Amino acid sequence: MFKLVRDWLIKLLVKSTEDDHCEITPNEKATKVIHILSILDAQIRHAYEVKAYFCRAAYQNDVREYFDQTSAAPGYNQITISLYYDLIMTVVRMFDKLPNKIHAENTASLPELMLLLKDNNTVEVLKEHELTARTLPFDQVTAQEKIEPGFSSLHKRKVQESVDHMEAEITQLIKDFKTLSGSHYLRGLRNIRNELLAHTAININDKNVTRYGDAESLLKLTSDFIIRLNAVIRRLNDNYGKHVDRCTNSANDYWLMVITE
Repeated sequence: MFKLVRDWLIKLLVKSTEDDHCEITPNEKATKVIHILSILDAQIRHAYEVKAYFCRAAYQNDVREYFDQTSAAPGYNQITISLYYDLIMTVVRMFDKLPNKIHAENTASLPELMLLLKDNNTVEVLKEHELTARTLPFDQVTAQEKIEPGFSSLHKRKVQESVDHMEAEITQLIKDFKTLSGSHYLRGLRNIRNELLAHTAININDKNVTRYGDAESLLKLTSDFIIRLNAVIRRLNDNYGKHVDRCTNSANDYWLMVITE
């Protein structure tokens, strides 16, 4: 038995050592940056959808009054609370920073994304992507140069300015994330998530001052941050305005159908 355990431990140690040396390449890291960001973008969109359904039911009188003092009031309360819990979980998990290396590497979160962006080699690959995406085909540049002398130099300068802007904005985003991740909204909501949603604590921290509205505030701060990330890394300029409008209209239609049945 001892020999079996010893052999198992040796194999585990060897595997752990091998894993430590399986560092992914800068190209793979750059690809991972884009993948994580696309997942975070989807989570923001989901959060806005949940927010719309919650806010329409919880903050407008017609829905509240329809269920007030009725036998369906407990169901209304359960649904609105569940929506708000979903909103908390969705926003807070975007800030997850796991101590376990294996699990952390499989986590799509802002801390993991920032860790990748702190790698200069990863940023160099992203800059190469930006250079390629912004550079016009040679034939097109040559043709335009005949029509507009000096176009080639101007285009080259604009492309380089775009690449330089990317690098500067990534540096600024890393700095700004320290402020975002230190938000009191996040601290309070993370406590709620850890003590009530992800686990069930025996002793609840009564100093937690989280209030309704905090999840919405953190969502706004986080979405503004991801808007900047999308713009500089994915060249995606979307402030979520149209998505929010669609969610708001859908939530309004849903709850109006519910209370007019």
